[in-house]
Amino acid sequence: MSEENMNLDLSVDPGDAVDESFSLESILAEYKGSAFISGDKKTPDDVLNAQAEQILRDASKGLEGLSEDSLSNLSDLLENSKARQADALQAKDAASDSEPALPRPAALQRETEPIAPVMRFAAPSGSDGADAVGFTDTDGFAQEYAENAAVDNLADEISSAISQDEDYEEDEVRTRRSGRFGRRAAKTASNPYDDAYEDDLYEPRAEEAAEFFAQPVRRDSIRAAILVALGFWMLVFTVIFESGYSVPFGIGHNQMVLTGVLLIMQILAMICALDLLIRGAEDLFRASPSMNTMLFFSCLATLLSGLFMLATKNEEQGIPFSVISVFSLFFAMRGEILYHTGMTDSLRTAASVKNLYGVVTETEDMQDRVILKKTSQTTAGFYRNLVQQDLAEYVYSFASPLLLIFSLVFAILTGLVKGSAGTGLFAAAAMLSVATTFSAFITYPLPFRIAAKKARTSGCAVAGWGGAVEIYDADGALITDNDVFPVGTISLNAVKLFEGAPQNKVITSASSVIYASNSGLSKLFEELMRSQSLQMDRVEEFVCYEGGGIGGVVRGDKVIVGSSGFMNLQGIRVPANVDEKNALFCAINGELMGVFSVSYIPANSVQSALVSMIRTKIGMILAVRDFNVTPAMLQQKFKVTLDEIEYISQETTYRISDESVQKGNDAVAVLCREGLAPFAVVITKGRLLRLATTLMTLVSVAGAVFGLLLMFFLCWNAAFASASAFNAFRYMFIIHVVVWAISFLVRKRN
Repeated sequence: MSEENMNLDLSVDPGDAVDESFSLESILAEYKGSAFISGDKKTPDDVLNAQAEQILRDASKGLEGLSEDSLSNLSDLLENSKARQADALQAKDAASDSEPALPRPAALQRETEPIAPVMRFAAPSGSDGADAVGFTDTDGFAQEYAENAAVDNLADEISSAISQDEDYEEDEVRTRRSGRFGRRAAKTASNPYDDAYEDDLYEPRAEEAAEFFAQPVRRDSIRAAILVALGFWMLVFTVIFESGYSVPFGIGHNQMVLTGVLLIMQILAMICALDLLIRGAEDLFRASPSMNTMLFFSCLATLLSGLFMLATKNEEQGIPFSVISVFSLFFAMRGEILYHTGMTDSLRTAASVKNLYGVVTETEDMQDRVILKKTSQTTAGFYRNLVQQDLAEYVYSFASPLLLIFSLVFAILTGLVKGSAGTGLFAAAAMLSVATTFSAFITYPLPFRIAAKKARTSGCAVAGWGGAVEIYDADGALITDNDVFPVGTISLNAVKLFEGAPQNKVITSASSVIYASNSGLSKLFEELMRSQSLQMDRVEEFVCYEGGGIGGVVRGDKVIVGSSGFMNLQGIRVPANVDEKNALFCAINGELMGVFSVSYIPANSVQSALVSMIRTKIGMILAVRDFNVTPAMLQQKFKVTLDEIEYISQETTYRISDESVQKGNDAVAVLCREGLAPFAVVITKGRLLRLATTLMTLVSVAGAVFGLLLMFFLCWNAAFASASAFNAFRYMFIIHVVVWAISFLVRKRN
């Protein structure tokens, strides 16, 4: 907004001074500071600026006829609003300076929200551990923008000024967003933070984006069916003619008639896939040639070569490469279908449930290692990774112009040496046709479609090539309590109290401490408290011991909960007749009060997931808060060798295993289900997607280069019988089969 527009005088009399605290600029600043859309997302700056300018115009017109009393009332409203806002900020600052309160579970006591506990880590007594280390473990992410009633009141006051523009603004934003859906539009921004691509950071709703990518699939499938039908009959005619047999439908052995028929069928195919050819020409004019550019020149060269044959009645080189052009159009269309279907599956997975888990990469606290970690309800960046330029597109952005240049140069040389324009045109068509490999259009879409389909059935989705690269490059994966023993696999067998121990006090004290740890046992003991009609107590001075136990102060009593070995380290004797396996012992003020017998049931899905992750050779980092879950226990329960699993300290575990903490990293995958199985699927499929795409791209590019050189050699030596359309088709089909076979890495391996 220009400065001169922002400094308008709002008084009725031009000679009267206007209070600086009451200006339209201040109103707009208040309004813009509180403008939100879609929950917690702030409105983009360009939308706000447009709204501000319209507000300025309308408000300045509307205030021209106001009386001094009306202006005074509006000024008083603004002053009161600012006073309330200042009071709210002072209260917020005072709260932040005070000592953090301790947790109280919202699930059981609704009158107060749970507050993050102050935690310290200590070595068990009797050990040589260092002093306790203290820090605050946050169970939630602080809201960046607090709601402000005063600002809301101001927004209500001026909402009528912009109501007439709401429909226009919504339509404008929707158009801009839909423009970002397109694969090419989303991938042309080299830096999404550039001013020219400000709203590239905007991520559309998954449902809306899924519908966008699903729309062309049916239409493209029909066109692909037409192309493959045309290509099939052209291949039949080509094989029959080059084998020396008479072509049916009255064509016989007449090469010129067959050439005309093939060219007509090629023109029909080019019309059917006209958008792909136009896209290739557009890429050329943008100085960024792609495989579609190669496709455009391949079809054009073949068409010109065939027309030249008809015009000169030259039968020396044989029939044109029209069959290859049509099949190239078919595989290009097939690649579009695979890509759009994979995008649809991934986005529909992300839209299938309301509460998603995101998978992000993290380096903090792990000695500069990159680890994969689940975060609750954090999927920001998933769409940005999903539409990122894949390896095949990147490689062919360099390979396509080189292949195009060398094909044309070699064709010109061949035509000049042979002294025949027809030979040069034929050589250009031959080299461009073979250089435009069938496999180039599916090197990423095919494995992506396979991975997306497999992931969707497992309740997860990989964020395309961007996510696959991050997953492949990760040094390890963080495994938590709920991964190895999800809800329903842990049960409480019995509660045993020692003589004189008060039942309610023991259950409440032990449950409160366990609930404060937020371990995999928390929900189990929450249910126990609910069944006993009890409420959790506040836990002060919560401590997590490295020796296999936790503790805190509950109602003035020092409570510790841990394994039998931990109790012995604390100097609390556990009777031999109650030393149960996987049991939790509770001691209050140094006296053993009760024992809770817990059963861990291994799930087959978790066992399969562990085996799958072992095969991918990704490091597994065990970050569990349940002290009963150890590598030895997992190996015994799931019957798998976990020698390579890393067991980190409790201090590091509590710091990095909080799934609610958000650090701004883009999600590389989303999970719709609990447990380790979907997490393992995104890791295995993501790593295999990157590996398969890399191998397929290498084979495809190598096949294009070798085919170009082979055709140049044959045309240079006038070996037109060997450089025939069917021989070229067989070569390209073999390359395609090899590339297609590599995709089974993603299809079959788990």
